[in-house]
Amino acid sequence: MNFSHLIAQSSPIPTHAIAAMLTIILGAWQLLSKKGNATHRYIGYTWVLLMLYVSISSFWIHSIKLVGLFSPIHLLSLYTIWILYKSLQAPRQKNIAKHKRMMKLLFVYALVITGLFTLLPNRTMYEVFSLIKVQKESKSWRANKLVKIKSLMIRYIWEFIL
Repeated sequence: MNFSHLIAQSSPIPTHAIAAMLTIILGAWQLLSKKGNATHRYIGYTWVLLMLYVSISSFWIHSIKLVGLFSPIHLLSLYTIWILYKSLQAPRQKNIAKHKRMMKLLFVYALVITGLFTLLPNRTMYEVFSLIKVQKESKSWRANKLVKIKSLMIRYIWEFIL
């Protein structure tokens, strides 16, 4: 891993990426641990705050510009903020099943799948997690392998949710 490449990026990319990595770790912990106790709530609120930071900080990241300064990822950020709000409302309304479903889907779509797209070639996280420098002629082969790995991971995660 090459975290120096990440730290060298302009703000807020380093803190955005670190917060996203923490949310993946905490989210996985939440999905696998006991639910409903104080630890679940504290870690959950920490996860929500980190998700809010990741979503809001994305509005200052403009590496992909499709509509002015923005891209579809910014729509996902708005949607994520709304789903966070709705998923926190659910347990207060005694709708634990809705809370559980929304949080799992948010974890998969807003973190895992979106995070996998950051591993595409020419993206910051691709450079951070590349263990071997790829020569130009082997980039297409590696990109194809990455797509296959992503599709397997998405299939596994989808089966986990259902």
